[in-house]
Amino acid sequence: MKEVTLKSALNQIMQITTLLVVILALGALFTYSEIKQSLEEKSVQETLLKTADQQIQAMIPSFLVPEQRVGISVLLERYKDIEGLERVEIIDDGRALPEEFKNCKTGTVAHICVSTDQAQIGVTIPIQVGERNFGHLFKSKKVQNVLAHDHTLQMIEAAAGTLLLFSIFLFVFLSRITSKQVPADLNDLVTWLEAVLDGRVNSRAPQLKFQELNQLGGKIGELLDRHEKSRDRAMIGLLTSGVMHDIRTPLHSLVTAQILVSEQPGPSEKRVKLLENLFRVCSNKLPVIGAIIETTLDGSREIHVERKAVDLRDTISDSLALYSGDIQQKNLRIETPQGSDAIIVEHDPIQMGRVLSNLIKNSIEALNDKDSTRAQSDFDLSIQVDTSELGITKIILEDAGPGLPENAESVFRLLRGTKPRSSGLGLVVSRKIIQAHEGILTATHAQVLPGARFEIRLPNQIIITNAEKMTVAETNHSALAEGTI
Repeated sequence: MKEVTLKSALNQIMQITTLLVVILALGALFTYSEIKQSLEEKSVQETLLKTADQQIQAMIPSFLVPEQRVGISVLLERYKDIEGLERVEIIDDGRALPEEFKNCKTGTVAHICVSTDQAQIGVTIPIQVGERNFGHLFKSKKVQNVLAHDHTLQMIEAAAGTLLLFSIFLFVFLSRITSKQVPADLNDLVTWLEAVLDGRVNSRAPQLKFQELNQLGGKIGELLDRHEKSRDRAMIGLLTSGVMHDIRTPLHSLVTAQILVSEQPGPSEKRVKLLENLFRVCSNKLPVIGAIIETTLDGSREIHVERKAVDLRDTISDSLALYSGDIQQKNLRIETPQGSDAIIVEHDPIQMGRVLSNLIKNSIEALNDKDSTRAQSDFDLSIQVDTSELGITKIILEDAGPGLPENAESVFRLLRGTKPRSSGLGLVVSRKIIQAHEGILTATHAQVLPGARFEIRLPNQIIITNAEKMTVAETNHSALAEGTI
């Protein structure tokens, strides 16, 4: 079904209105002209018949007295001049009517007829004295065009023309409103709505030209206010639930290790081992809790990065090393960048490590059902670096997990992460970190492995060989020894 626009609907209405105006104007003109002309024809007929009896009575003596027959032609000429007739003559029984009145009839009563060109009206009146018939008196008179100088008709024409011009002007005016003013007001309304949703302005709608759009903006502002309050309450509850869910696991490990220590009274070798275990658990889990808190805070503040020319391979290796235990425990097969050349890219290794660690952690957690995917791929997790595009370095991470939802980009929305009951802050903060590097982080469906695909695009790549990397390291070591750096 074709979508109907306000402009097309108004155009259609105006076209129909203009057509109706034209039809009504033409109808009024035609009706008036027909009535006027019909009245004129009736008047001509009445004039022809009104004087006919008197004219016949005046001619009868000329018919009765043969010596006075000459007087008939004189009388006929006089009648012609007085009434302004086109033709006037006596039609004998054996004489035909004029060619243009060949359809006229003669008889014992008067007959009215119209010429073939519709320009004249004629009458045939029988001339009878007693039982004697002297033929017929035939008269014809031209019907005047009464519309030629009719002021009423001219007024109707002027009114119809004015109405038509007004309709055209109204059509142009309304078309301008629907094609420019209304779209401009709607665009202002949408711009304001986007600014409100981005938190750049308040919920007070802008003043627009049309009252209906102002009322619409006011209602939208009220809805936004109510939605904002409801969303804030829901966000606090869901965010708190998500953060507590993320913290619960490392806290449980800490609490369990502490309980085991407290169950061993007095100094003993077992207690020392339990204390060492508690120390290891604290060393492993407290940074995790700190990272969760840091990520939560980063969700509402600007990310600061300090970019350095560092080998991107080292950052990837350090991020993988954080999960070496989980990788060994699950016996995961990891594909890492091949080759020995270093890829020096200006980035903040700490912040970039947070991004890679979060993506690797999400992939590892998604690989709980890895046995069902082993037959489909050679690796469980693939991390590759692509430097084929000039000035751009791409980090591509794919896994063999269950994949992303149909709208893959939705995972970057708060509370829409890759895991159930997740706050989704990890991916939100990861994207903010990449944006702080003037890069792009996107999520799609994997192309090589059957799971998810995350791609990081970073600018300003510098590729150096292993030998060059050693030369740079030796130079930095000498400068460090001399105290210049």
